[in-house]
Amino acid sequence: MINFDVTSSKEAPHNGFNLPAQHNAAITKDPFNPKRLIALFDRFHSEIEKMQQQAAALKVIDDATNQRAVEMINQAAKIQTRISNTKLDATEPYRTITREVNNHVGPILNRLDVLKCNVKAKITPYLQQKEAERRKRQAELAEQARIENEKAAAEARRREAERKKAAEEQAASGEPAPAPEPAPAPAPTYVAPTLPETEVKTEVGSAKIETKVVGTIVDFKAMPDEAFTARRAMLEKAMMPWVNAQIKAGARAIPGVKIEEVQEVKTRSY
Repeated sequence: MINFDVTSSKEAPHNGFNLPAQHNAAITKDPFNPKRLIALFDRFHSEIEKMQQQAAALKVIDDATNQRAVEMINQAAKIQTRISNTKLDATEPYRTITREVNNHVGPILNRLDVLKCNVKAKITPYLQQKEAERRKRQAELAEQARIENEKAAAEARRREAERKKAAEEQAASGEPAPAPEPAPAPAPTYVAPTLPETEVKTEVGSAKIETKVVGTIVDFKAMPDEAFTARRAMLEKAMMPWVNAQIKAGARAIPGVKIEEVQEVKTRSY
């Protein structure tokens, strides 16, 4: 049974949904136990199922069936409105508690946000300077490693050249070739050590400089088409309020916009 007085017995239409007689149920408002309230709304599922079956079976072929279809829409809208209003009324204790707590806690959290932002603004320049120094030292270590690797490679080439020259001289002398020497060890590779991140640790947390790559759009027209195609729905949602405002103001020609008249059924329940 539908548990809200959507239509009284005097108002109940004869050509809409075949709705059951109304049954008023007291709503128990317990903000810490919504189960009874949820169960009250759950009772609508079976009735809406019947309404859906009647709507699916309906065929609009003449004025009478068309009138019944309109009545179905309006009845559904009226039930929908009553459910929504009842939900607002029934959930008021929940919203009141949440609203009061938020109103009290919100300013406290905001004060802490302001405090954090103010202190963060003070440590940011210092940590940025420390990060710049770290990067400079890291670059110096990388350069040192490069120089050492070049020296090692040059020494390896020198040894290899001496070995080849000795082998050629030995062959030219006609003397028996000595036993082959073991292959020279590969030149050592120097790797610059990685300096630790610019980070400050305390007993309750830490702070560090984090580098990330970000982009800022400076010219929409220069961006590739794929950027817009992939986000068409998002762009339409963002742009349509402006387009609709222009049309409402009387515009009938907007570059890039197709403007046309469409017809739709608009219903009103009372």
